[in-house]
Amino acid sequence: RICVLLRWVEGRFLDTGLTPRHMDRVGGFMAHLHVHALAFEPPEGFVRGRLGDTSPEVATFVEDMVTDVRGRDAAAIAAEVISRARETQRALGDNPEAFGLIHGDLHQENYLFHRGDVRAIDFDDCGWGHLLWDLAVTLSEVQYFPNYETLRTAVLRGYRRVRRLPEDLERHLEPLMALRRLQLMLWFLEQRDDPAFTNWEDEVKMLQAELNAFVGA
Repeated sequence: RICVLLRWVEGRFLDTGLTPRHMDRVGGFMAHLHVHALAFEPPEGFVRGRLGDTSPEVATFVEDMVTDVRGRDAAAIAAEVISRARETQRALGDNPEAFGLIHGDLHQENYLFHRGDVRAIDFDDCGWGHLLWDLAVTLSEVQYFPNYETLRTAVLRGYRRVRRLPEDLERHLEPLMALRRLQLMLWFLEQRDDPAFTNWEDEVKMLQAELNAFVGA
């Protein structure tokens, strides 16, 4: 029988109240997570999925779903996003400096602040992936804030204090952030029959517009 043991994590969530100081701490916390994970030796039987999967099988699944709900033009945009993200992943490589065990869903509803410390919850998506995926998730979730550029700078500054980032970081982050938006769009499409998601079409349209802008459509 599989059991899960949970314990309470003290802290408070912040959303619109996030400041550069908070995000600097988040960046440092994320880097420490990566340092820890890179030294982790998986025990026998340890199995986790791959995050940001851009394999042909996944691409086909995504295109079919988007075609069914949004049409062929939207599916073509999705295919282009996956293609660009795949090229980024290939450029980053699977070496230990770029690839390892990551949280996978580190946004402001999954990290808390307690007495100056940052703490994380919800490791449900934790798996193998490119370390920059964690940054892409964190940044894509605050990109709508009016002070986004300042928050982005703070996250990267905090991260760099702990470990090095790729020199061509900017070239790699945007395709991964677009892939994250596509992931969210698919999540809404999969939940569209749930009564709790009556606004799924508005969310999908907004994400679709962002993906269109990314590929220049």
